[in-house]
Amino acid sequence: MILLGKASINSRANGEVAGFPATDQIEGVSVTTDQIPLVTFGGTADADNSGVIKYVSIRHGGAKLGTANEINGLTLGGVGSGTTLSYIEVYANQDDGYEFFGGTVNADHLVAACCGDDSFDFDQGFRGNLQFLFTVQVVDGDAPDDPAIEWDGATSPLTATPISSVTVSNLTAIGLGESGNNAPINPRDNVTVKLYNSAFVNYARGIEIESDIGDVAPDIQSNVWFSHIAAQNTATAWGTSNSSSDQDATAYFTNAALNNVIADPLMTGISYTTNAGLDPRPANSTSPLWTTPVFATDLVATDHVGAFGSDLWIKGWTNLDIAGSLLAVLVTEDDADNADLVVPVVRGSTSKPVNV
Repeated sequence: MILLGKASINSRANGEVAGFPATDQIEGVSVTTDQIPLVTFGGTADADNSGVIKYVSIRHGGAKLGTANEINGLTLGGVGSGTTLSYIEVYANQDDGYEFFGGTVNADHLVAACCGDDSFDFDQGFRGNLQFLFTVQVVDGDAPDDPAIEWDGATSPLTATPISSVTVSNLTAIGLGESGNNAPINPRDNVTVKLYNSAFVNYARGIEIESDIGDVAPDIQSNVWFSHIAAQNTATAWGTSNSSSDQDATAYFTNAALNNVIADPLMTGISYTTNAGLDPRPANSTSPLWTTPVFATDLVATDHVGAFGSDLWIKGWTNLDIAGSLLAVLVTEDDADNADLVVPVVRGSTSKPVNV
C-alpha cells in the first residue's frame, strides 16, 4: 500500500536536487514520463489529510525492483498530520514493514510481523510521533541483520531542512533470537531521535548510532533491553555496535538517571511460528515492563513500558492472531490460585484476572 501526500520533505532519493518546495517520486514503482505526477509526493501542506486507515491488515506484499527501489508494506510519502493511521498490521512483507518518506503524520498501534527488511524506516525529514508499536522479526536470506528501526534523516545534503525528528514510545520489538548482527535501532544521517518506554528482546548486539547522527544526541530513556546472548547483557556490550566508526552508546546504560534497564522483560510468551505461543505482555507484576520508571511524554500516558500492559490489543484483528501465533491462556478455578501460573495481571491487582 502506497500513500502519498503534500507535506514537506527535506531531500530527494539518490542525492538529486530537491528544489523548493521539495518533492520526489516514490520508490518501488516504474512509470512513464506522463505518469510522474501520479507518483510525486511532498510540498508545503504539513497538515495535509490523506484520509483514514484503521484496523487494516496488509499481508504478503512487497517487491524489490532494484537497489534502493523497493515496495514496503505501507509506504508513506509526504503524508501530513491530518491523516489517521491506527491499528494497522503489516504481515510477511518482502521489504520494510513501514517506511516514512518525510511528512508529519502521527500513528499508533502499528504491527510489523515477519517482514524481510527493517520493521520501521524513517527517511527524508520525517517528523512525527509513533506510539504503541509491535514487531517480531524473522531471518531473511537477503538481509538477515536488519534493525527494528532504521532511523534516517536526510539523503543529500545531510543538513537539509526540515530536520527529521521522530518520537517513538511504547514499542515492543522481538529480534531474530540468533547470533549475528541484528541490532534494535540504527540512527544516522542527521536525525533527532526520541525513544522512550520501549522494550527490545532477543537482539545480538547493541545500539548502532552512526557518526553522521548530527548535533543533537539521541534522547533514549526508560527502555528495557535484553539479549538472548548472555554475554551481551552488560552496559558495555549494549553500548557497542558492530562498527568502530559508530558512536559509543555505553552512557545510555551507565547513566542511571536515564532508566535504561538491562533485564529479562519476562514476557508471557515469545514465538516466531504459528504455534500459539506468542504473548508479548508482561508475565507478572515483577516484570521490568511494569517496574521500569515510565518517561512522561506528550503522548498517551501509560503505567508500563513496551507496547502492552494487560491489554493484548493485537488480538482479534491481526493475522498474527488469525494464523494462530498468539498464546491462548485458559485459567481454571483450580489454577487461578497458583502463584507460579504465568498469566498477565493488572499491575497492583490481587484479584484473579478471570474465573472460568
